[in-house]
Amino acid sequence: MAILYNRRMSPLEPASLDHIEAFAVSLVLGLLIGLERERKPEPKAGLRTFGLVSMFGCLSALIAEMTGNGWIVAVGLLAVAAMMITAVTIDPPDDGDPPTTSIIALMISFGLGAAVWYGHGALAVMAAIATTALLYFKAQLHGITRALTHKDLISILQFAALS
Repeated sequence: MAILYNRRMSPLEPASLDHIEAFAVSLVLGLLIGLERERKPEPKAGLRTFGLVSMFGCLSALIAEMTGNGWIVAVGLLAVAAMMITAVTIDPPDDGDPPTTSIIALMISFGLGAAVWYGHGALAVMAAIATTALLYFKAQLHGITRALTHKDLISILQFAALS
């Protein structure tokens, strides 16, 4: 993937195929994560929201590059977090379990869109796949953690320290 976007643009310059590719890749990555979130009953954010937020990340990075103001990306990320937290506060889930994972996944989606714009497309694709896998395999991951004994955890920590 030859994604090279991090060059100064003129505000009047027409979009190139690279720019269109950046937004398309961002959209697909957001849709991938949103597809998994859409499986939840009554999701606060689903397919469309994740796709749009990922493109918003790409757009924020574009505007930040054009203006030379990196704070635009940070403000965009905070806006996404505030929007999701507000949505959860206004309409809390019926089970009382806060959707913190969905909030973080949405923020990751924003970051992936920005990463694509800044030329880290391959890394963003891998991170989107890893994020989707972590979200999808929730039950299996919880099962593994419940099955671990104290001795297993000590062994894992020792192996990690030696590695």
